[in-house]
Amino acid sequence: MILTATNLIPVLVLCLCGSCRNDFETLIHQCRKRKWKEDVPVIVEAMRDLAVNGWTNDEDGDSVPPQPHLQPTSKTYVSVVDAYLCCGDEPLAWQTVQEVANMPDIARDLPLYRKFVRGAYLLTKCDHIAELIALAQADKITFTHRMGIEVARMFGYRHAEGFKLLVRELPLAAAEMQTKRQTFLEELVKSCAYKKNARGAEETLRSMLKHGFHRSAATETAVFMCCLQSDTLEEAQAILHRFQEAELMMQVPVYDSLLREMYFKYTRRGNTFDESSRKVAMKTLYTRRALFEQVFKDRDALESGESSSSIKSGKVTLPKNGKLVGTAGGSGDMAACDDRDWLAFRYWCLRESLACSPLMFAQHAVQVLTTIRDKESKKAAEQSIRDTLMITADPCLFLLRSVVALRFLDLTYRALGKLAKQMLTIVTDELPMKEQHAEYCVGQLSLLSVHIVKELDDVVYLHQSHRSELVAFCLDALETDNIDKTIGFLMRREELYTMETVAYLAPKLAELFVFGDVVNVLHFFKSEVDDSLAMRRLFVREVIELESVDAEEESATFVYTSKAIREFKLEHEAEFMPFVLLALKARPKPVDLAVAVDLPDDTVYLELALARDHVVVVDSDDTLALAYETLMQDSVTRLGLDAEWRPDAGRGSVQSKCSILQVACQDYVFIFDLVEMALGDLEELFAHLFASKSIAKLGFGLDGDIKRLRWSFPEVQCFDTFANVLDFSFETLEATTHLVDQSVISTQGGDDPSDTKLTHRRRRQKGLSALVKQLLDFPLCKTQQRSDWERRPLTSQQVSYAALDAYCLLMVQDALSSTANSV
Repeated sequence: MILTATNLIPVLVLCLCGSCRNDFETLIHQCRKRKWKEDVPVIVEAMRDLAVNGWTNDEDGDSVPPQPHLQPTSKTYVSVVDAYLCCGDEPLAWQTVQEVANMPDIARDLPLYRKFVRGAYLLTKCDHIAELIALAQADKITFTHRMGIEVARMFGYRHAEGFKLLVRELPLAAAEMQTKRQTFLEELVKSCAYKKNARGAEETLRSMLKHGFHRSAATETAVFMCCLQSDTLEEAQAILHRFQEAELMMQVPVYDSLLREMYFKYTRRGNTFDESSRKVAMKTLYTRRALFEQVFKDRDALESGESSSSIKSGKVTLPKNGKLVGTAGGSGDMAACDDRDWLAFRYWCLRESLACSPLMFAQHAVQVLTTIRDKESKKAAEQSIRDTLMITADPCLFLLRSVVALRFLDLTYRALGKLAKQMLTIVTDELPMKEQHAEYCVGQLSLLSVHIVKELDDVVYLHQSHRSELVAFCLDALETDNIDKTIGFLMRREELYTMETVAYLAPKLAELFVFGDVVNVLHFFKSEVDDSLAMRRLFVREVIELESVDAEEESATFVYTSKAIREFKLEHEAEFMPFVLLALKARPKPVDLAVAVDLPDDTVYLELALARDHVVVVDSDDTLALAYETLMQDSVTRLGLDAEWRPDAGRGSVQSKCSILQVACQDYVFIFDLVEMALGDLEELFAHLFASKSIAKLGFGLDGDIKRLRWSFPEVQCFDTFANVLDFSFETLEATTHLVDQSVISTQGGDDPSDTKLTHRRRRQKGLSALVKQLLDFPLCKTQQRSDWERRPLTSQQVSYAALDAYCLLMVQDALSSTANSV
């Protein structure tokens, strides 16, 4: 017999007659997974019949009385609609939505609308969306932000109809209605671009302006996408110039530069820019979105014809033919007017005071330096950069600002370092760096990767003038950046590789070694200097302290201590010999693999003070609804945040994306499964929680988690701003705001970095587990820290570890408050 849902109904009746409606809804879900579309109405009809008439076995006369609790509800029909849509039958799903209207005991509520919109969006079918919106208006249902986004994305081919629905008919809450419609229309323009509907993008933009909406960085990006749908660079440039002539896109040279870079790098053999090329270009475009955001912030100054800086030797404009023209006031300018790159560099140097200019200059430099192959052309390009920098009031400072801005271009760390080196050597061979240039670089350290800092240090000599600030940066980099590069940077600077530096960094290096299993930290102590032996002894003592969870703990095996002692050849020293013997004694005896079991760990670790059902893995609509209901309450005033990802494979490998994000409130811990859930479903919730100044975000080294989240999901904006962050990895607590440009400011100062400059704060030398033990008497168990967080399903041990890592931050804050009050 073939097993179907119909066969299983009598089994449910006989075995589960006392059970709840969920058993049948689970059966519907199984039909959804197996594409058993025909069995879905059979299950629903069986539920109705059982609820009213019960059931009788024709063979032996056994019967079950009526089960009123099995009557289908609104939730049942949500499952039915979901099943039909998953089976690809949008008309049947729509028929079900209509049938619910004829059922007096069942209301069409928001989950039903949300499920239909989501399913239709995934099927890219919008035939019944207008009717659905009309029903929602009759039912007084307001669409969520995510539903509006999905509706907009469905109408890329039918932009006129989509515009009408989004502007006039989409039911929205009154709060910020115009802002939401602006966002939805931006998505409509973007959808037109994805669907190669350049005319639709243009008409939608014109309609937006006509109805009181406005252009934005998002529309600039969408129009640029229209250009990328072309097969050749010339066609792409023609579309770009057409939009610029129509004043639907800013007339700045950076867009042409970005097009030239992409078509040069991604055009395949045979001179074809195909779908594979376009896919890579679109991905690059998302990672470069800062270009559009920053240039649009300075739109008024750029489109006014003059920037806020004094234009000293001439003016560069982009006329209707789309080509740069220079009008000179000095000799020699006209000779270079045919050089697009020279004019582009000059354009931004003449506008040096604008916030966007260094980044735009950096983009042109990336385009030129990475697309020119022969030496003579590269020399000419470098000369163009050098000549145009001389226009600025302080060429070295503007160059440094441009190098710092490279971080927005989301290149690999190695590429960033190489480009920074190329740019810096262009001018620094001729112009010396001064004290104010070093001061500027120190002020930017918190924003930079160690790859760029290394190149900056080569020309401004921070290791000589600002040693303590640079060592503090390296301590942070060990937590959040490339460990090998950081260690190598320190070892190659005599001024940094000292006993004083080792004393400062040893606790963090020991923590990475013991808790992170980062064996490479041992290489830091391999260099032979006068204090080498003392450095190694100091490190081993730190490792011993970490492995000695308690001074009287007999179960400590000192595995890492023994490894370090043997690596440094210290096993014959009286101070360390006992630990080698303890490690040998604790070494497990050979056992039969068939009956092998894990050796018990007698260490008493901190435990989670929440019921098991209050730790929720958010990987479905139901668990997401609970997260919304819980976290959107006004009573939520603080959250513990942490993120996990699969351990990076090592040197030269691609970083792992965030797999889960833990959000702990007073009564729940929600573990958001970023592998299973679409970020679009979470974006509205995350944007509210993270940008809210009334909700404190507690973390430990949270800046590293924020960077990884932004890198993992560049297409969403919900990770752009984290307000009111309290990071316990710093010795002094201060509420900070992490902005999209990676700057960190005091929360009290607003969103402008110039409002209040955050003074440098020292990191704690030891990690979260040590802080937890200090305040709460028990350490954290870190055995799951480096497990595979991309594997599904998550193990119960992973879930417990992840939940406690976030919830313990609330406990730490309570303990600190209690200590402060007692003092």
